[in-house]
Amino acid sequence: NFKRILYTLLSLSMNYSRVKVYDKALETYGHLLRNAEIFNYDSLLPQVYHNIGDLHYIMGNYSIANAYFKKSQTRMLRDTEDFLLCLFNLGQTEYQLQNWDASKGNFELLKEEASKLKVHHYGMYATFYLILLDNKKSKAMDYLEKKLLPYISTDGRCADAYKLFSNLLSDFYKEEGKFDKAVYFKL
Repeated sequence: NFKRILYTLLSLSMNYSRVKVYDKALETYGHLLRNAEIFNYDSLLPQVYHNIGDLHYIMGNYSIANAYFKKSQTRMLRDTEDFLLCLFNLGQTEYQLQNWDASKGNFELLKEEASKLKVHHYGMYATFYLILLDNKKSKAMDYLEKKLLPYISTDGRCADAYKLFSNLLSDFYKEEGKFDKAVYFKL
């Protein structure tokens, strides 16, 4: 029964996050985290830390999100897609915090781990950010438009990433004054 309560709290927290009731999501995650730690339910902690990090990232609290993603990464099993997602989110958060070296390190590790696991879309995400971190924004956006977005457009697991990258490309074209393309890619 205790496991069911924990998973119910997790589900409730995630649903609060999805409907943008962030204060209630944080409160529920707090209860979940406290109970999981008290009862040493270690298998759930990496996911809880990661989800709390996601929530703080969405809220724009990048430093707090970064701390939770790091906690999640240290407890997560390496050879999993969850680990790849954690590396991606950690790299993105470091990018937002303008910690360029840390971001680059996370994306290099993501590219390496994605290659080992043969999860190509994560390798492509890493490649995009590595080009961007190499101060080649136009080349990164070209890669995004011609390779990454077409590759992930048909994969239902990549819907959130498609939206993220499509909006990045739209913002780039808006800055360039190419409004037709900006509108085309805006989701």
